[in-house]
Amino acid sequence: MKKIQVMLLFQSDTILVFSVMGILLVLLIPFPPIILDFLLCLNISISILLVLITLNIHEPLEFSTFPAVLLLTTLFRLALNVASTRLILLKGHAGSIIQSFGNFVVGGDVLVGLVIFLILIVIQFVVITKGANRISEVTARFTLDAMPGKQMSIDADLNSGAITEEMAQIRRKKVTQEAEFYGTMDGAGKFVRGDAIAGIIIIAINIFGGFVLGIKRGISPEEALKLYIILTVGDGLVSQIPALLIALATGILTTKTSSESHLAEEMKLQFFRHTKTLGMTSVILFAFGLMPGLPTLPFWGIAVCMGFLYYGLKKKEKIGKEIQKDGEEKAKKQEKEEAKEEDWLSLDRICIELGYKLIDLADQNRKPTLMERVVLLREQIARDLGMLIPPIHIVDNIQISPHNYAILLEGERIAQSTLYPEHYLVLEGAPQPGGKSALSGIIGIDTREPAFGLPAKWVDNEQKEQAEMIGLTVINEISVMITHLSEVLKKNAAKILSRDDVHFLIEQIKKNTPKMVEGIVPEIFSITELHQILQNLLSEKVSIRNLPRILQTLSFYASKTKDINNLTEMVRQNLAASICSRYQGSSGILPVITLSPDTEYKLRQAIFPDSSKTSVSLPPDFLQRIITGIVDIKEKAVSVDGDPVLLVNMDIRKGIRELIFHTLPDMAVLSFQEVLSCPEVKCIGIVQVKD
Repeated sequence: MKKIQVMLLFQSDTILVFSVMGILLVLLIPFPPIILDFLLCLNISISILLVLITLNIHEPLEFSTFPAVLLLTTLFRLALNVASTRLILLKGHAGSIIQSFGNFVVGGDVLVGLVIFLILIVIQFVVITKGANRISEVTARFTLDAMPGKQMSIDADLNSGAITEEMAQIRRKKVTQEAEFYGTMDGAGKFVRGDAIAGIIIIAINIFGGFVLGIKRGISPEEALKLYIILTVGDGLVSQIPALLIALATGILTTKTSSESHLAEEMKLQFFRHTKTLGMTSVILFAFGLMPGLPTLPFWGIAVCMGFLYYGLKKKEKIGKEIQKDGEEKAKKQEKEEAKEEDWLSLDRICIELGYKLIDLADQNRKPTLMERVVLLREQIARDLGMLIPPIHIVDNIQISPHNYAILLEGERIAQSTLYPEHYLVLEGAPQPGGKSALSGIIGIDTREPAFGLPAKWVDNEQKEQAEMIGLTVINEISVMITHLSEVLKKNAAKILSRDDVHFLIEQIKKNTPKMVEGIVPEIFSITELHQILQNLLSEKVSIRNLPRILQTLSFYASKTKDINNLTEMVRQNLAASICSRYQGSSGILPVITLSPDTEYKLRQAIFPDSSKTSVSLPPDFLQRIITGIVDIKEKAVSVDGDPVLLVNMDIRKGIRELIFHTLPDMAVLSFQEVLSCPEVKCIGIVQVKD
């Protein structure tokens, strides 16, 4: 058995080629009735298999080859029609299957057979095929319209740390596959529709041609008509029943939504989710049975079945609630018993407080759970910044607003915002023609995205679909919180990094490369000094992941200076490539803003750096004009690829960074020495402040 499976796996291309060639042979070469019976049986088997596959898959993309399979089965079925027509007209006999189907359906009455055959054609052509085609068209259009929004949503999740790069690539690939699949399904539906039309034409040709040939061969008109109608109806049924099954499979596949279970399981869950509807249906059917003239037994029989089903499900639901309640009470009791007095004084390093209407966000039944997203975020920040974010505790707090959540660092609230469960955040997009806001046509609650302050609206599911159709970015409530948490943690990374964290990082290096640390920590630099240098780097979002290189740089400059700020600048120069890459655009160009020589000279004269802080002596309006100049240049360069940085000399870089930090906290300040390794630097503006 295993050998056969391996052979089929490695020779699938050859089998497909021979299958297509075989279909062409059926079209061209006459086959004896016994082989035709076998091929007709194979056609029915394939159609049954396709229906069962579509019933058991979880999402349409699991059967992404269906459009190609649909084309091949349609061609195969038409080839069989040609082969059977050839036998019917030439020999007046087309095998046992066609003869049996014809006799069984016609049942002695030719007109009845024709009517039944035409009814099957109408069911397939008018009902199933037409509906499946319409669904395919609409789904294909909506899928293509929603592609930009889905891609932006994936990018937002990636930037927030909710997913990894590998997961983002998988999701992008899935979005592309969905668009291709529904596009091909839109066209593939025409095969089924054309097959139904061909069936009607073929039956007319068979009856007329057979009648003429029968008379030509000396058969009476009545016998010729009966013989060829029986054979034609049998041929039509043998081909149209598989066609009907494949049309059904097409309809199931196009109407199926993605889920974690197959169709039968989903239908069972959704049918019996509201048990009271079964009881109401039972009562209504019982009332129908009381109406004069209507048969009592069928209505009351089904009403009794519905009633028993309602009673059983209601009893099961009650037992389930009691078990859940007992479990919750036991869990609460256990938590109280396990609580220790020393825990009362403990302080979480990082904590998320949820208002009481947001408690369901922490439900472990949600997939993925909030805690799983937090773990992914911690992993993403560890890769980006090179530091381990401590465990983040999630608790409820009834003292804050019901829809609010707060982010606490060592008990101090550093950020908060508002969420609406079961709602989505739609971000402002490109203005519509006439300068109209893209959000103007969306009904929802006006707000601002908490991480970056962008205009946005909270919308329900109906408005979400409308927003996706016009290409706006739509984010669910947990992703909004995770993105906000990500930015807050990155901005406060220097505060989060503790001496214990630094000690842990050093110990990890000792395990891998013990010689790297030997003679540096604590011989030359204490943990405290190294902690301060790493905090300086993190305060400007410089990754400390390459800690071995940082230690090498410190050991080299240790004999020249002990000043923490100067050592930080030396480390930054050695990490210049990674610093620049953070702000480069996709083309590799680093956009920069510079200061005019006279402006930079005045700043140099006013800044007095020492080992711990930077003192300045500048008129307030002078500094404000510098900041205004930077903002004006950034606003005019909105189409620039990459994040513009302020480029100054190394000796005043830290001082200028501290000057503009409170007004422009996200503005990076780099030195000329740090951009030497950048392949291309583009100046987008010069700030010049005149007296």
